[in-house]
Amino acid sequence: MAEQIPYGVATSLINTLASAAFREIASIYGVEREIDWLKETIEDIKAVLADADQKQHTEQLIQRWITKLKQVLYEADDLLDEIHAQHLLRMRDGKGKGKGKTFVSKRIRPHRACSAH
Repeated sequence: MAEQIPYGVATSLINTLASAAFREIASIYGVEREIDWLKETIEDIKAVLADADQKQHTEQLIQRWITKLKQVLYEADDLLDEIHAQHLLRMRDGKGKGKGKTFVSKRIRPHRACSAH
């Protein structure tokens, strides 16, 4: 059975990362480069998805890769929501006004879901 290609999730992540609100959060926490890198990486993944869509019908490895990629994209989307919520709470509590503040999520962990081995 072919996997549904996660174009919508990738597009949503790209839009979130490019939004003015998220750019402001990235600036406050000093992570602009990391956000730019993540946005570019997701744009690259989205470009590869078209080819994967064609090949997944005959190649089981592509199907597995798409399944794992969907999981990673959904986790990334949840993480961005969590970062935004934490930022709003910090702003409400008056703790998020200066640079150098850090955000550490319990969700962030090394992930190998997109590797093909």
